[in-house]
Amino acid sequence: MADLNVSVLVSMVDKMSGPLKGLSGQMQSLRTTGLALSAGGAAVTGTLFAMTKAAAKVGSDLSDVADRTGVSVEALSELQWAAGQTGTDLNGVETALKRLSRNAYDAQRGLVTSQEAFQRLGISAVDANGQLRPTEVLFNEAGAALAKMENETERSALALTLMGRSGTALLPMMLDTRGGIEGLREKARELGLTLSTDAALALDKFDDDLNTAHDTVGMLATQIGAAALPAMQSLLDIVLKATASYLNWTKAHPTLNKAVLGITFALGSLAAVFGPLLLALSQAVLAWDKLSTAQLNNARAARTAAGANAQAGTAAAAGGAGAAAAGGGAGAQAGAASYGTRVGGALGKGGLYAAAGAVELARSSVAAKQKSPWAGLGMAALMGGPVTMAAAGAQRLYGQITNHFHGPVNEKQVQQIVTDSLRQAGAGG
Repeated sequence: MADLNVSVLVSMVDKMSGPLKGLSGQMQSLRTTGLALSAGGAAVTGTLFAMTKAAAKVGSDLSDVADRTGVSVEALSELQWAAGQTGTDLNGVETALKRLSRNAYDAQRGLVTSQEAFQRLGISAVDANGQLRPTEVLFNEAGAALAKMENETERSALALTLMGRSGTALLPMMLDTRGGIEGLREKARELGLTLSTDAALALDKFDDDLNTAHDTVGMLATQIGAAALPAMQSLLDIVLKATASYLNWTKAHPTLNKAVLGITFALGSLAAVFGPLLLALSQAVLAWDKLSTAQLNNARAARTAAGANAQAGTAAAAGGAGAAAAGGGAGAQAGAASYGTRVGGALGKGGLYAAAGAVELARSSVAAKQKSPWAGLGMAALMGGPVTMAAAGAQRLYGQITNHFHGPVNEKQVQQIVTDSLRQAGAGG
């Protein structure tokens, strides 16, 4: 029953091992896919966040410049690209726009220099109602007018007067062969580089919130540091007192201080030397423990296998010896009664053959067990049963022969009787 249960269990394990291995492979594939998705998701999220942060910076800058100059975000985004195409940037555009607005205001108030500069370009700083014209319009008209001037010296002078040094830096944009300022702005619109005011405001809000979060986290760290300040201050005070005490002690005991430092250095050197050695020793011990455990497991497996083989040999030897005793005794008795009848001789011959086979099997089992270091532990116990049974069979055979002849019979007589019986059995067969 126990063997049947073990067989059933092994069969169940074998049947389940295949699906479990397949499931394990699927789980490994699923784990790999999950890791890949996580890494991909993190990469995509990180990239999107970086792009949003960069866009928020651009939108925030354009929104702030629009507030400082009064020019729309759409126009500034186009002018920013145009400036980049001609060797300057948004800062130069902002400076030129603010200087132009100041001169328009001065011209409105009657400042002669500003009025003459606008008049020389053929544009007016104010509308029909005497109100200042939009800065964006004045910038476009001034750029177009400067681009038409043939006298480069006068063009540079007027650009410097109306827009400052940034104005002269923007002359390449005004003179661009793609149509000057207006042509470059049109090209920016075709390329989809115009940013709307609403988008700039949303990006500016995100940038402000991001800066607020950064400041909040920084303030949180500051508050945590302030809360931990008393404990840190107490620790620092202890350190300062200990340091001062040690310095005073070293001044009072210079020779002893040198000795202490020497001992400390020596101990540190020993620790530096023996630390790696101890680490290596611990690793070696762990490796030896694993190796010895593996060897012990192998020895246990060998002992179990040898015990099973010995039990099988013992059972076979016991059966053979019993058969030998019974068959041999019956054969001898029949041979003694009839001096070699076919039945008695056959039984005797079969019994002796069975005895020889049993003894050979026992001898083989013993030889196999002697190859194992664990076999000697159970040798006597394993072989005692077959030997005892063989001896009992021989004793029964001897007793039967003795009873048949009604008196003691020596060994030679027994051998002769058995030999004769076997010879007669062979002759009869």
